[in-house]
Amino acid sequence: MERSILGMSIVAASQLGAQSTSSRAIQPIVSVRLRAESWDWFDAGPEGRYALGHALARVGVTQRLGAWQWRVDGGASMMLGLPSDAVRPAPAGQLGLGGTYFAANDQQQSVTAVFLRQAWLRWNRSGHAVRVGRFDFSDGIERSPKDPTLSALKAQRLGQRLIGPFGFSAVQRGFDGLHYTFDSGDNNFTALAVRPTMGAFRADAQRGLRVDLAYAAFSRGRVGTRTEMDMRLFSMWYADHRGTIPSDNRVLAKREGDRADISVATIGGHWVATRRAGRARVDGLVWGALQGGTWGSQDHGASAVAIEGGVRHEALPWSLWLRGGWLRASGDNSNADSRHGSFFQVLPTPRIYARFPFYNLMNSSELFVNASANPTKAVGLRAGVHAVSLTEATDLWYLGGGAFDNRAFGYVGRPSSGQRSLAHVADLSATWQASRHIAAELYGATALGGNVISRLYSGSRYARLLYFETTLTR
Repeated sequence: MERSILGMSIVAASQLGAQSTSSRAIQPIVSVRLRAESWDWFDAGPEGRYALGHALARVGVTQRLGAWQWRVDGGASMMLGLPSDAVRPAPAGQLGLGGTYFAANDQQQSVTAVFLRQAWLRWNRSGHAVRVGRFDFSDGIERSPKDPTLSALKAQRLGQRLIGPFGFSAVQRGFDGLHYTFDSGDNNFTALAVRPTMGAFRADAQRGLRVDLAYAAFSRGRVGTRTEMDMRLFSMWYADHRGTIPSDNRVLAKREGDRADISVATIGGHWVATRRAGRARVDGLVWGALQGGTWGSQDHGASAVAIEGGVRHEALPWSLWLRGGWLRASGDNSNADSRHGSFFQVLPTPRIYARFPFYNLMNSSELFVNASANPTKAVGLRAGVHAVSLTEATDLWYLGGGAFDNRAFGYVGRPSSGQRSLAHVADLSATWQASRHIAAELYGATALGGNVISRLYSGSRYARLLYFETTLTR
């Protein structure tokens, strides 16, 4: 069963094989997500102002028989009112996700599709579990902590940074292949060998992509009387055989002539902990990754690091939780050499880390402060401010969330004009768990574009996103 958290589709239950299913009876799986979005892109012209709607339904069954479990579910996506004029010639490009959906679906304003969402068989005994087929997967949440604050941190600030189902998108993505886990006490080992499916922005999510992905991670937890921590070391290999034009800061002629495979190896880890100090609970988080490999004909070397901390005090109303953090992901400092230095975000769910999704974690530096509160058990509020800049002014402003089609690279880049200041963002969301089966979210954000955006668009420097979403589950 999926759970909608702050507008993000968190699929931990799917990743763990829906372990809550204890009956031998066949269990139904039903979920329907409906969302209406209103966009006002940085250019204040009519092309950048539009509304659209989409629906995503999943219907399936699952059953556990001793050490065996299986699951099959289909998906149906519908997109309505996609704007036909929200795609401009380069460098302006697609004016928000409405333009992206329109371009990805053969310039159709209304799109419907039915596809196989998951179909897998799982064997589990003595801590070992093997799953084969089509399934969802998210990196960073392989192990489940006991502390709810730590669990929330892993879901919201570690999970899906580099691999995820792109849950915010209208279609989402799956993975075809093999998934192995071994749990022993507070230790977890996970290995994955898959190919991602089409989807995300493209309604046709039936076929796989010519992209290979391998992942391995060791996670360990430690629980004390006042402290709980979680640590992970991971490695990842990504190989793109599609021959699409890559997105980087070289001139177009060079990129068009370089259709060689992209092969990127990533190693990294995280440390996250919570500690009770009197009536307060303090948390800290560190995440980092190093990359090497080849970017077509170029050598690839990149890095990223995130440092965050927060505090939740019982004396504050509504369980107020204050957090702040810093991110730096490397960019490329020259378009004339043989080295590619932009951090590659692989196949993430980028909206978790860019809640107004007009940027991602590639060639990005960010400072943020946010606050979340729960006026009641059923209502959640979250507000944040973000200062986002480009790490290298010689590189591009990148958007996107990874491969979703065999014809398009999956990330797009727009010129920086030699500037670094991208935008300042303020956002606010409210979630309501109306019942066990009904959840809703209202989200709004405003971005004030910096020099990168003012040099690219001649109209307003402001952009706005407003959406309302409701999710029905059984």
